[in-house]
Amino acid sequence: MIKNDKVLQILLLLNIFSFFSAFFGLYIENDDLGVLSGVSFLILTILIFFYIIKKIDYNAFLINIIFTITFVAGQFFLRPYFDVGLLLSIPNLSLIGIIIIIFWIPIYLNPKLPTAYNSMILSQFQEVSILAGLFGTFISWVLIGAALDLNNEALSQLDNLSGAFSVATISIMYGLAYSLIVFSFSKNENNISADKNCFDKVEMKQTFNYRIILSIILLAFSIIGSIAYALYVEGAAGGFGDFVSIGSIPLVIFILITTMIKSENFKYLWSLKILFYDPHGDYDIKQTSFTIYVIKQLIIYLAIFLIIMVFVASLTLNLAYALSLMSVISSILVTLFFSYFLVMMQDAAILQNAIIKGKFDEYSSSNNTAGIYVLCSIYIGVLSFIVLVNLIKI
Repeated sequence: MIKNDKVLQILLLLNIFSFFSAFFGLYIENDDLGVLSGVSFLILTILIFFYIIKKIDYNAFLINIIFTITFVAGQFFLRPYFDVGLLLSIPNLSLIGIIIIIFWIPIYLNPKLPTAYNSMILSQFQEVSILAGLFGTFISWVLIGAALDLNNEALSQLDNLSGAFSVATISIMYGLAYSLIVFSFSKNENNISADKNCFDKVEMKQTFNYRIILSIILLAFSIIGSIAYALYVEGAAGGFGDFVSIGSIPLVIFILITTMIKSENFKYLWSLKILFYDPHGDYDIKQTSFTIYVIKQLIIYLAIFLIIMVFVASLTLNLAYALSLMSVISSILVTLFFSYFLVMMQDAAILQNAIIKGKFDEYSSSNNTAGIYVLCSIYIGVLSFIVLVNLIKI
């Protein structure tokens, strides 16, 4: 899509130029150049994001513009209650926008007319949006846990937590906004079966899946960049080592083994080849799409179980230990939902493969948006309960 889009190419080139100009301005200690280039980079990034939303769906583009204006204007009307900008977080919003763009990159089918494919893809962007919000929240809570004093039950820790809690929760708020409002309300259900004649011609050849490989690299850099920004720009406590969790390895193995038993698809690992090579090859569409659904469900169920486990343990722990435990669990959840995102990209690849191979009827959609909404509610609810109970204790 980028190759044939001159407008997007120009915007990307200008954005890259602004990015390096900002760093050059900082290097030569020219504040005017650094600030001007930084502002240009921010504006161009916003334009690129809105342009890509337009490429995804025109209705989503219009709703996004209206919602953004309404959201920003609404804060001015609420000035008597809180400062303007309190609910604005450029780092969190940037992470969500970047992850939405990352998921868009592997989408190579360009519809010529509306089909069931359109609503399926928008459903996947619904899922990706709230997933991006969770990434920001999990990263925040890992770093919050690193800042806690385990030997101190003083009320001062609650004072510090109030601001941190707000910043961490904003990420979920943004994710919900895009999922529930922008993509949900732009989606029109369509029962027209999709085939390759409904899309622009695709050149099918056996090659590396450069789109998904690029997306995986960008996703890793985005998460690492978000952590680095929090550590070195905002001065958050902790380090990259806090995100390394040995506990996530047996969980990933458990998920794979349990899924293959449940779906009776013991060749599932072979189907992961589509993430790296031969996106137009022959795959068992029906079995693979069902296996993807099982994996996504199992990850959400495990995440809910881990959070409930923290809830039970927190009843006997002080505030610092309870939130440190939540921090450890959050680092595990970062790994689990990174895997979830990879599976979502596989799902998008299998859907597009099914269409160009004439097997669309064999594909089964695996939208788990509602499950992620439940996970968000439980996560915020348990954190709120832990803080409230310890406030009463203190």
